[in-house]
Amino acid sequence: MEIKRIDHYSIRTLDVEASRKFYTEILGLTVGPRPAFPFPGFWLYNGKPPADLDHASGNYGIVHVMGVDPNDPQGLIDTLGYKEPETLKGSTGALDHIALAVTGRAGMLERCR
Repeated sequence: MEIKRIDHYSIRTLDVEASRKFYTEILGLTVGPRPAFPFPGFWLYNGKPPADLDHASGNYGIVHVMGVDPNDPQGLIDTLGYKEPETLKGSTGALDHIALAVTGRAGMLERCR
């Protein structure tokens, strides 16, 4: 398997609006299309985002912000698992995961078996 690049990273936050402001107003990223996940959040793009995800041509954003809904956190927990909310306080988000773009995935899976 060959790692081609970092595809995106995701952060989990209690304050979606503070994260949006940081990434758009300070870093200059643009909010764009995102699937209808059962939790608040947005995907951020470097430059012009695609019109919709059906025409994204592999451009699925570089930062995925996942908000913890304090009134109903179950959607995020069901999708990505539980994280202690105390670790997210006072920041624009904590790293949840990094996704890599790779080639040769099938060969790697076979070697791991």
